[in-house]
Amino acid sequence: MLAVLAVATAAAVAATLLAGVQSLVTGTNWRELVIAESLLVLALAAWPAAMRLALRERADWLEPIVAVSVIYVMVFCVRPLFLLSPWADFMLDVPTEVHGAASFDERDMAEVLFYALLGLVCFQLGYGKAAAEMMPLSVVAGPWSSARVTRVAVLGAVLAAVSLMLVWPVIGGLDAVVGELGRLRGLLLGYGYQALGLDLLPVVALVLWVDHLRGRRRWLLVPVVAASNLYNVAIGSRAGVFNLWLFLYLAHRYLAARRARPRRWVAAALVAGVVVVALTVAELRNQGITDWTQAREVAAALWTEKPAAALAATFLLEFNQADIFSVLVHAGSQTFPRLWGGSFLELFLQPIPRSWWPDKPWPYDVEVGYHLTGVRTAIPAGLVGELFLNFHLPGVILGMFLYGAACRAVYRRLLGRPRDPGNVLLYALLFPYLPLLVLRSFVGALTTPLAFLVPAWVAVRYIQRGRATG
Repeated sequence: MLAVLAVATAAAVAATLLAGVQSLVTGTNWRELVIAESLLVLALAAWPAAMRLALRERADWLEPIVAVSVIYVMVFCVRPLFLLSPWADFMLDVPTEVHGAASFDERDMAEVLFYALLGLVCFQLGYGKAAAEMMPLSVVAGPWSSARVTRVAVLGAVLAAVSLMLVWPVIGGLDAVVGELGRLRGLLLGYGYQALGLDLLPVVALVLWVDHLRGRRRWLLVPVVAASNLYNVAIGSRAGVFNLWLFLYLAHRYLAARRARPRRWVAAALVAGVVVVALTVAELRNQGITDWTQAREVAAALWTEKPAAALAATFLLEFNQADIFSVLVHAGSQTFPRLWGGSFLELFLQPIPRSWWPDKPWPYDVEVGYHLTGVRTAIPAGLVGELFLNFHLPGVILGMFLYGAACRAVYRRLLGRPRDPGNVLLYALLFPYLPLLVLRSFVGALTTPLAFLVPAWVAVRYIQRGRATG
């Protein structure tokens, strides 16, 4: 397998170099360069998994490098090739309308893919370097107390009920929930602290699930999971729906006995169900549905009338970060000047509600969204694009190296053996957001896991009553 992959990688490198030289000399043939670079991304992203298989190691397919590689391929290989295909909504032959008056062409995409390739190599080097030096180290240790789990769960349920009482007048009641289905997030802007109890429902669900995996029946688990899903569907958070089920699966994957693990068809059915829900919510939100009857009609039409190519376009729109990055490159530094770390420092401003500070600076991705659409909506260029926008090429090199090292360090520290339920719980909460950095802004991708991890860490410390060993 490694020999075949080595030949494929060498061929992709040769094709990329040849197309690159030809494009730079003639100023044409950028399409061929985009294709070659996209295939090289695929070849390089396949190496970590191929090496594990070749060495006959017991590969963990939920390791961060695997997840990041899959997302990377979707953004910088599948999506660009789709844009060049006859099935895309638009082509890249001429400057292309993407968001409002923004445009990019094949040359911009080729430049973006160069940065993406460099970032992928640096990420893999950082991940490997951390692997060689980092030993498993437990972060939380101590006896697991089911009695304290009950107290944590009751407290979480009470906080959720209080949050619902606080935000219900803001939402406007049940009619508003139905009428604004999938778009309630806009009504809750500036009320993040009031809604915190509802946002923490996944943490409560995961704590109960871990206790269930240790042999304790938890009747509160089902209503908590249902409430969390309903809340995320109402506010239009597809990631919230997906991540909750991923949290639960990860905990089961690492804590359940092998004989108790679900069959592959169960996992596949779960993934398919989550994809259906995510695409349906995306379609409802994109069309601005205002009542329940319309929602049912649009949802039915999505799966019965839309052609496969249109469904693929809807799905791949979730991986349009290379498009946005290309728009930034096309616009140039006069429109989007260097941020010099400013977008990362926004993390310290995030906890301050806009209702307290109306003139608080907008995050960089919101500024990009406003430039492209005229609406204050976040349109991120992904981590590679943000690193480039801050520090150009050195930012991509160093930032992606540190990203790889951080992913591996988290994996080794929280999943060292013997597996500790508290550490697994924290890893399950953090794992979905590690590859999410490829898709979102730095602040946008880290705000939610920090909001989860801080109370989760406090809860685990309380439940286990142990001292940190490192």
